[in-house]
Amino acid sequence: MNSSKIRFRVTAVLSAIAATAFAGLFLIFQQTRSSPATDPTAKIALSSKIVSTPTLTDDTAGGSADSVKSTRNVRWIAVGTTSLISILAILGSFWIIPYFNKSLRIPLSILDELVQGNTNIKIPELENEFAPIVGSIHELSNNIQRSSDFAENIGEGNFAYAFSPAGKHDTLGNALVQMREKLRTIAETDKVRNWSTSGLAMFADLIRKGGEQQTLSDTLISQLVKYTHSNQGGLYTLHRDEGEEPYIELAACYAYDRKKYIEKRIEIGSGLLGQCFMEGSTMHLRQIPDNYVSITSGLGAGSPKSLVIVPLKINDSVQGIVELASFAHYQPHEIEFVERVGEMIASAMATVRVTEKTKKMLEESQQQSEEMRAQEEEMRQNMEEMQATQEAMERQANELKKMQENLEVEKSMFTALMDALPDRITYKDTQSRITRINKAKATRLNMNPDEVIGKTDFDFFAAEHAKKAMREEQELLNSGRPLLDIEELLTFNNGETAWVSSSRIPFKNEHHVLTGMFIISKDITRLKHTELQLVEKVEVLKNLFYEFPILQFSTGKDRQITAVVQGNVKNPQLIADALNGKLLDDVLPNIAGALDQENYHNKAVLDTLPDGTVLKQFVFQDRVRTGSYTVVAVVV
Repeated sequence: MNSSKIRFRVTAVLSAIAATAFAGLFLIFQQTRSSPATDPTAKIALSSKIVSTPTLTDDTAGGSADSVKSTRNVRWIAVGTTSLISILAILGSFWIIPYFNKSLRIPLSILDELVQGNTNIKIPELENEFAPIVGSIHELSNNIQRSSDFAENIGEGNFAYAFSPAGKHDTLGNALVQMREKLRTIAETDKVRNWSTSGLAMFADLIRKGGEQQTLSDTLISQLVKYTHSNQGGLYTLHRDEGEEPYIELAACYAYDRKKYIEKRIEIGSGLLGQCFMEGSTMHLRQIPDNYVSITSGLGAGSPKSLVIVPLKINDSVQGIVELASFAHYQPHEIEFVERVGEMIASAMATVRVTEKTKKMLEESQQQSEEMRAQEEEMRQNMEEMQATQEAMERQANELKKMQENLEVEKSMFTALMDALPDRITYKDTQSRITRINKAKATRLNMNPDEVIGKTDFDFFAAEHAKKAMREEQELLNSGRPLLDIEELLTFNNGETAWVSSSRIPFKNEHHVLTGMFIISKDITRLKHTELQLVEKVEVLKNLFYEFPILQFSTGKDRQITAVVQGNVKNPQLIADALNGKLLDDVLPNIAGALDQENYHNKAVLDTLPDGTVLKQFVFQDRVRTGSYTVVAVVV
């Protein structure tokens, strides 16, 4: 706030005072003018509000002339008083404005410095009306400076710096306190992380350097006790002696910077250590059993307050145990650190164990090598003999392999042939038991090929047919002669029948001994039914043929008439002599022309024999012999 604004406001205040005085004067004139002359008491009362004088109050009991005169006096007094106040106000403004301007210059300059962030300013003491304002500014400057110092200490990591907000409404102070708590938490977390990271790096370096197993164990447990600020610690390793149950044994221990050599063997599952090994999980005890462990020094002995037992695990396999005891309580991050170090120690122990095992195996290998050298000469001689034998065996193996390959090819070909043939093929042994069937046979029996093996004809056919087949098969095996193209009617167990054309052929092994037979069957049921029906129709046609004047003959590509057959015709010998062996063109020109033009289908052709016999002829093409025809003629 600058001085021009202050000057304007003070002038405005003084002008308001003057305006108020003039307004009061105007109201007095209005009131005295509007009041009746007979009521001097009211006028005097009004005048008495502005100028309270004892004389006016005492004159209120006078006559009307005195009242009018008093009213005029009051009016002039009011005018004079108001004029005096206005003049004083105007004159006072010329003095007050510079005074206020000078008094506000110091507070305004201090506020300008604070706005620019400068709190290192000297604030003078004032003894005027603005002293409380300057005092508040001074307190505000101190609060800002304290907050600045507090923030600077927090930035340097001094979270213990004493600071309290100015009050519950101190937004900046309360925000800085909350920031300190969050930064303190982050700093503590970083401290724990750095502590764990540094420790893991140190133990990784120790393990990498390696060394003899006992020395490494002593170094690891001593460093672990020191780094975790424990008071005592022990490292136990797993032992697997041949012929004995596995157990854990104290490999190294450390207490108060003095090495303790203690022989201690613990069975799996026995005590806290054995239980921890068996369960494979960390134990943290704050109530330690009496006489379990004691930490001793030159000043005496005492029981620890906290005990941590950590299994040394790698890939869920426990390699040993680490036990730490302390007079102080272990924090969760310390226990987690010991577990991670335990994994590193377990890995190192496994590596050392593998190395020692490899070393032992190498020594045994060297010893065996010496023994082998003694046998080498003998083996060399045997090798020469074996080499010759091996070469012969390789030749045999190659031949056998080739035979197997050929056999596999033949087997696959045979299997493909068996499955592709529409005929039903059955293999039987010398007892007429089925050893194999093809796909067509299995389909007819409605069974899986493997289900048929070992069965006989009695399992599928009627007893009469099965007995007949068994008898014929045994005769075939005894004689060694095959039975070919035998037509027979089969009767199945369910009553169904079928005509088949079967051939039974015996076969021998490589020693020419009969070992069974195979049967090839072809279903001719439809063909047989057709044949029987055809025989019946032929018989019917024969009977009709010999009852009517019909004759039949055949002709081929040479157009010669052959196979003349006559029915009930007159002069059969004459007709036979006229047709038999003759050419169609000479005897029956019309039918010859119809054949040449292939104009014979579904129509009758008339011809006349030399004796005047008229024939009504029908031509049928022979479907077996190309170019041959059968002619049926009716004597008209």
